[in-house]
Amino acid sequence: MATENQESSANDESLEGGKPRILVVDDSKVLRKAASKILGNAYDVILANDGEEGWEIIAVDDSIQVIFSDLSMPVLDGYGLLERIRSSDNPRINEIPVIIVTGGEAEDARIRALEMGATDFITKPFDTVDLTARAKAHVTAVKVTQDLQEQKERLSKNSNIDSLTGLGNKLQFIEKLKQDRSFTSRHKLPMSVLSVEIDNYKQIFVKHGKILAEGLVKQLAKVVMKQIRQEDTAARISVAALAVSLPTATAAGSNIFAERLRVAIEKAQFKYNGKPLAITVSVAIYTPSSKLVLTAEEILGSVTDTLKKGLASGGNQVIVCEQSELDEPALLDADSVSEMGKKAETSSIIEDPNANTGQEIDPDSIPMFGSITQNTEEPAFGSAPLTLDAAMDSIAKGDEEEVVKQMEELLGKLKPLLDLLSKEQKAQLIDALSG
Repeated sequence: MATENQESSANDESLEGGKPRILVVDDSKVLRKAASKILGNAYDVILANDGEEGWEIIAVDDSIQVIFSDLSMPVLDGYGLLERIRSSDNPRINEIPVIIVTGGEAEDARIRALEMGATDFITKPFDTVDLTARAKAHVTAVKVTQDLQEQKERLSKNSNIDSLTGLGNKLQFIEKLKQDRSFTSRHKLPMSVLSVEIDNYKQIFVKHGKILAEGLVKQLAKVVMKQIRQEDTAARISVAALAVSLPTATAAGSNIFAERLRVAIEKAQFKYNGKPLAITVSVAIYTPSSKLVLTAEEILGSVTDTLKKGLASGGNQVIVCEQSELDEPALLDADSVSEMGKKAETSSIIEDPNANTGQEIDPDSIPMFGSITQNTEEPAFGSAPLTLDAAMDSIAKGDEEEVVKQMEELLGKLKPLLDLLSKEQKAQLIDALSG
């Protein structure tokens, strides 16, 4: 151990030279040497034979910024090291990024490591580009965090902003939900609360890594924000779930909104490393009766419990918690949603013709995330169906090609309106088209 670490800079030399310090914990001397050789030029690499030796270094060296650790090791394995790090009372220790180096372990081993607090994964034998990219990404993240620490200290301890998505967090959402509930109850208006989560997020995280998984959450947040009204509130309430408060939204309107969102994500074309990546979401809706005395926490709890049932039953669906029955939610089947959409496709969530709702994904307005290596390429959206308003805007701008491509679907959206025409109005319309 001493011989290997003599190849690395000493603590004071590291601080003077400004090299970020990385700890590599692995019982394989070959892998320790390889990591030291690959990272040695840019980083001050400290090596440990097993988890116990790694823990002793972590406990006394406050300059370590990132840890790479194997899972299978003698004395103290990677799981034991993870448990000590994440259960430490010292924020410096329990917040250190830990990248698990995996070999032949089964997927359930990776899931266990993730649940215990692993930050990311890398597969061995690792190559120069992949190892360097992971080190750079997480060291950069640590530096950014440190640079922002002074600013964060000036903020309230109960900061209301989620740093990943820029949306409000759960605390902020609860406060806004209290206000929306009070307003709608006082004026005897409906309101709906929606929760949406990426299906199989844990498996996506384990298979593709943190950067891609969090990139998907950021993309989902952008899509949701484009589709809600100014008076609505969206927030990130858990790792992969968002919640939306829709004051004055009826049950039928919120169902249509939720299904539009689900279908938009399902049809969007994600790509990862140039290959298609299928992503779906589950959406839960709760439209509580204004007569019920419910706290904001109870309302959010009901919709999140409903979402869990939707995820457990297969995902990629809208599941509704009925107004009068909190405990027995009913799945909204595809046929019911389709019929509902045909009847109210041209209506806004609150039946307000001036409300700006139901916008589909605009892929050009969703910024792509910078990739570190080919393995960290962010997902990209493909084209999405046009709304009637978007089609009219395209025609006005002279961009008719996409409208013509989607004409059949657009005419289907107009059908509920055309069915309401009187015989005289239909005759007038036929004359106008003939002319």
